[in-house]
Amino acid sequence: MGMCLLLRTLSDRSIDRMLASPQLIWPVVLPKDPEALAGFVEAPKPRGFLARLFGRPAAAPTPLPDLGLATGEVVELDLGKGFHGVHFLLSGSAEAGDRPLDFLLVGGREVGDEDVGYGPGRVFRAREVCEIHDALRGWTAPELRRRFDPVRMNELDIYPSPWETGSEREHDIAFLIDAFVELQRFIHAAAERKVGILITIE
Repeated sequence: MGMCLLLRTLSDRSIDRMLASPQLIWPVVLPKDPEALAGFVEAPKPRGFLARLFGRPAAAPTPLPDLGLATGEVVELDLGKGFHGVHFLLSGSAEAGDRPLDFLLVGGREVGDEDVGYGPGRVFRAREVCEIHDALRGWTAPELRRRFDPVRMNELDIYPSPWETGSEREHDIAFLIDAFVELQRFIHAAAERKVGILITIE
């Protein structure tokens, strides 16, 4: 299936709770998989000396608490495999670029060590989403088209390579522009609602 990048809206309150208890990312990432979620539990508190001495059983692990999501949280955008190409169009690089335009790959805060597929998720609070929105607002399809460079993208191994350099390049350009337009709309809506976002690569 390959790598896909997903963005999900979260309130700053939910982001703070998730950063404090990183396993709370799993009900957001796997909301429709209760069997998988059953494997993620809060670790039991360590037993004291006397409990260990007299052989008292350890407390059972407790299920993950409810994140307490509000109505309208976890609106989702799946950029699919277009995320790295969009990142290149915005930054001209394979990895880090100018902040905050490189937000798809870097920045924000990692949610602990919870590996959700290809590393930890990253969160951006509402204020940071507004900064991203301002940075994306002026971008247009003609500008993105001018920045499409399949030769350079193949040299940098921009996923999912190879990128077409011949007559088929129009398909690749349209694919990335469509992904960018969806991203721009998603970030605009998040900024209007004053919510943060969670980014995962799964």
